Amino acid sequence: MSTEEPKINPQTAELIAELALEIARRQQTTWDSLDSKAWQVFGSGSIILGLGIAGRVGGLALAIGLAAYAMVAIGSLGCLRLRGFETLPHTVDMWAHYWFRARADVNNTVITALSEAEATNAAHIENKGTALRIAFVALAFETAALALAAAF
Repeated sequence: MSTEEPKINPQTAELIAELALEIARRQQTTWDSLDSKAWQVFGSGSIILGLGIAGRVGGLALAIGLAAYAMVAIGSLGCLRLRGFETLPHTVDMWAHYWFRARADVNNTVITALSEAEATNAAHIENKGTALRIAFVALAFETAALALAAAF
């Protein structure tokens, strides 16, 4: 029975590093997309509320519209406030610690860092999605309340 540690296969390490980097890029794209959508939902809610006020909608419909707009704002800002997207260490840090190491060792470090970041980022993306869904449902309620009030 051998007690030797398995050696890193350089080609396998490079392939895994490329795949890990692609996953991180996709997560970053999703993160940015959710932020853009949150701004769009918030802006739409602001416009719809402004149109309702300009249309002299009042009473219960305006109160419902304002409450729904508050939820739009809470959901949108909740999505936008989530920060902490994890990536690789900065280049300066990597250079300071790994300039003398073999390429396979550096790939191993990249894979380890990205795999740790992936789980954290996935949880943050899920939370951003939940906050955005809340904002979107609230936007639908706001639109419906003010549209019904304007129709009558």
